[in-house]
Amino acid sequence: MECVYRVNEFAHGLITKSYFEREGNRPIFDGSVAHIGYNVTELSSGYSLEYEVLTESGEQVAFRRWETDVKLKEKAEIEALEGAIYAVDRCASAECMVDGKPARDIVRRLVLACEKITDEESRKEENQ
Repeated sequence: MECVYRVNEFAHGLITKSYFEREGNRPIFDGSVAHIGYNVTELSSGYSLEYEVLTESGEQVAFRRWETDVKLKEKAEIEALEGAIYAVDRCASAECMVDGKPARDIVRRLVLACEKITDEESRKEENQ
């Protein structure tokens, strides 16, 4: 098992950068790629969310499961993905991928889908 440790870079007595490394000054994410898996399950009161962050070799770096009361599935997916991206950003600089696609592109697509749904609901209310 390899040792993983937090590196804090200081300037003028303040931490300017903090990240994790492996023994030998090697990055947590080989190739600077983090693989994100996430799941959103509908509940009666909202959604159950979970994500995991894996390295190229399949090591689990982060995992979280929680519930949210948002009503739109797309918003729940955004919440799960943003949580995973934040987890990656806390430990290293890496490109976040979901099934071979950049996670931030998926978040942007979901935001647009939420806006479209919200606009359609607003139009329906105006027409009633």
